[in-house]
Amino acid sequence: MKKIILVFSLVVLLSSCSSDSSDSNSNQLIKEIRSTTGTSSLVFKYFYNGNKITSVQIGNNVVNQYEYEGDLIVSLFTYDNGNLSLEVHYEYDSQNRLIKETGMEFQEGTIDMRIYTYDANNTITRLCYSDINASPNNLYLTSKIYLDPTGKFFKIQDLMASNWITTLEVTYTDINSSLKNIIGFDKITFLSDTVIGFDTYISYNQSGSLYSSSNFEYTINSSNYPTQRTQTYTNANGGTTVSTYEFIYY
Repeated sequence: MKKIILVFSLVVLLSSCSSDSSDSNSNQLIKEIRSTTGTSSLVFKYFYNGNKITSVQIGNNVVNQYEYEGDLIVSLFTYDNGNLSLEVHYEYDSQNRLIKETGMEFQEGTIDMRIYTYDANNTITRLCYSDINASPNNLYLTSKIYLDPTGKFFKIQDLMASNWITTLEVTYTDINSSLKNIIGFDKITFLSDTVIGFDTYISYNQSGSLYSSSNFEYTINSSNYPTQRTQTYTNANGGTTVSTYEFIYY
């Protein structure tokens, strides 16, 4: 699932919706996200059928394409230089909650899978399996995901070999998510580390020491959607990296 996580991060990073620098429309759909870190930059371009996302172009070579059943995204196809490199399928329960992801990585010839179980105490148990075509029971990671009353996650604990290896804790601002008006997109990206709206994003190692942290600052329009974001990432040694994002709406 490592490749799937990467794709989700790239996809979510680009999500916001409305009109170029115009903030009069509260039903805003993202057109472009322009990211810059140091001397590296990348542009994400979003395309829709109504409020349903059809594709995201990432730079010059990568395209993510989406398929729906009703209002739910059921498939993601990633093309790199025109070649299909990743295929992900999503399954949902009767409450339209994501319960299963199956990803096929064509270059490596592997199939990975994630299973989500929704517990009664506002938590989710996530089981991550790698290369299930070679070993169907190859469970490599178990996660406990904690949700607030609105359904947003605020903590994730990852368990490997009976040891909690990392704990992630997040806080949110009150701005509108850039994903808000893309039908079905929040269902497959609600755990992404690039969802617009984080205030802090802090991870700890198994001993409880700081592993990394990110702090975010936003510029918003009159409809409370982001037009710019600055992310300051700090690693365990105190080194920092600053990334900036510009949001352009239809």
